Amino acid sequence: DRFSLALARMRPRERDRPEGRALNFEKSVPEVAAAVLRRYPDAVGGRYSSNRLIFFLPGTGGGELLTAANGICRESLERFGIELALGIAEYPFLHFGRADTLENCRKGLEHALLLPPPAAALFDSVSLAVSGDASFTQGDVYSAMEEYKLALLADEDNHQARNSLAICYARLARFSEARIQFTEILRRDPDHFMAQYNAGCTSFRLGDMDEARRSFRRCLELNPGHPYSLLRLGMILEREGDPAGAEACYREASQTPPGARLAHRHLAQVALRQGNEEAAREELHRAILVNPRDAHSLHLLARIYLDRGDDPQIGESLARQSAGLKPGNAAYWAELVRALELQGRHEEAGTIRMRSRKVEDEEERSGRSGVRG
Repeated sequence: DRFSLALARMRPRERDRPEGRALNFEKSVPEVAAAVLRRYPDAVGGRYSSNRLIFFLPGTGGGELLTAANGICRESLERFGIELALGIAEYPFLHFGRADTLENCRKGLEHALLLPPPAAALFDSVSLAVSGDASFTQGDVYSAMEEYKLALLADEDNHQARNSLAICYARLARFSEARIQFTEILRRDPDHFMAQYNAGCTSFRLGDMDEARRSFRRCLELNPGHPYSLLRLGMILEREGDPAGAEACYREASQTPPGARLAHRHLAQVALRQGNEEAAREELHRAILVNPRDAHSLHLLARIYLDRGDDPQIGESLARQSAGLKPGNAAYWAELVRALELQGRHEEAGTIRMRSRKVEDEEERSGRSGVRG
């Protein structure tokens, strides 16, 4: 009715073996197993793979499991020169059946492998969140969401899992559901910075500028000078017709390396809306100096050169760079078409125009698909 499985991964570490002792990995396997059996006399175990051992621990559970596991990991490192990671899963746990315990044990081991020595982990809400993160990085958003939901079922105060679940909702353009999760984190922990910032971003995407403004201002109270909060706040002020306020936010954001990669581009856009092309060009040159792969800044600079009637070859070079960096943006290809036509290269422009239209069609299809999703 109650048991645990323990999965141990062994890795010899030359520098950690006691001086004068020859490192023999195969010889150390029974020694590691004996260390487990000393702490769990009723354990039954064996080889699971070339570098793993697995143990069935009848009737055990609770905090003493993890305490003993940490002791085993320390002993293996100090006595045998074996770096051991140990993942343990208990039954019963949530709604999982007996047959699920092995998979849970494997996830516990993946969790343990992220820890410094002694690397032992008891499968829990954190392990589920780690498994969700692995699915998310592989692009499997739906599997990640299921893991995060299970993590919250095991521990509703796991803010990292709730934040990650909300990010999945946002990735699927389900911004209202994402904001509900961020708001729940803030209800439990009003000073949770990332939840506050993400709540502001989702409010921004939902068009709720008042709520977004409150969130970003709260972020700046929690983390003064946070560049991305300043950039978002500047965008809101810009939308509301306050270019001076927006420029002040962008200027402050540009004082940090991460903010500088985006702030100069935004400053250029403010200058363009005010009809100051020269100031915009200077800001765009700064943006490209900070980030030579800033496709949007290259695109805007190309547009300025072409609008002013300056050397169209410079405009063409800038437009080619922006389109090459972001080939899925039809506007970048359209600017290249204009640069070629200004030089009288109509045949080449026609070829690029056809490509631009294909990208436009793909953008339209993608947009419709996103709405349905």
